[in-house]
Amino acid sequence: MIVRMRPPSPRSRAHWLWMAGAALVCLGLVVLGLVTPSPSGTGTHVQFGLPPCAAMELFGLPCPGCGVTTSVALAADGRLAASLRNQPFGLALTALAAAFVVWALWAQVSGRDLHRDMRRLNRRWVYLSLAAVFVGAWMFRLLKAVL
Repeated sequence: MIVRMRPPSPRSRAHWLWMAGAALVCLGLVVLGLVTPSPSGTGTHVQFGLPPCAAMELFGLPCPGCGVTTSVALAADGRLAASLRNQPFGLALTALAAAFVVWALWAQVSGRDLHRDMRRLNRRWVYLSLAAVFVGAWMFRLLKAVL
């Protein structure tokens, strides 16, 4: 019995842009895995030359993004529980980034056009889910700061 493989469909230029994005995401996760997470749970981003959080300095309360870089660095280092305790949104972003890299690799190996797959994605659901996790994580951080 002869099995004939279907030739891969031609990939769009946008596919290769998405693949470049996946490579950058992968590189970003590797770099963040090499950064030393701040023991305080916030401020890891200052290692990249960025300024400290103005909201934290002015009001003593975390901004919505406080702890995300530290959480991503913890998750990229494999410390998932510490990442979740520090800033749940950072862990969600890391999981989403890793899933995107795996999806991109799968699309490449299987001959699919990643751009076509991304266009079929229900972006409204993704954005609403991310927004809900983002707000919930900020509330979590605020409660941690005041308690």
